[in-house]
Amino acid sequence: MKTKVFLFICLFIGMAVTTSSAQDKANKSSQGWNTYSDLAIPVFCDGELVDVLYGDLDFHYVIRSFKNGLPYVETDQLKGELASHDTGEKFRFRRTDKWEATLNWSWTCTISYNFIGDMGTIYSGKIYLNYSADPIQRTFEHLNCH
Repeated sequence: MKTKVFLFICLFIGMAVTTSSAQDKANKSSQGWNTYSDLAIPVFCDGELVDVLYGDLDFHYVIRSFKNGLPYVETDQLKGELASHDTGEKFRFRRTDKWEATLNWSWTCTISYNFIGDMGTIYSGKIYLNYSADPIQRTFEHLNCH
């Protein structure tokens, strides 16, 4: 019985690895996991600093080269738990970063985020960064602080 269970586990692990590898080749992409440690994220509402959130975040990235005529696209999905410096409130954190390079290698990044606190505080929004401008141009499409 133990042998059968072991063989089934090996079979499922082998299928998962093969599927992931085949998907990377079909999409001309690569993917993986990483961690940001000791992160500090300032939170602004109405142009005023209201809090700083601290913690570690795990993120999954997918990198595609030369998709739809663009030389580089990377999507990062970040998840984790952060703590408020001011109140100690714990925040579940979701954020998506989409990095794009144009043909002349100017970089842009669109950041969508959602912080949900265990005491009812919610911060969400979308930020657009243009790295080809000097200084970096930041456009806040919408910010919600509750």
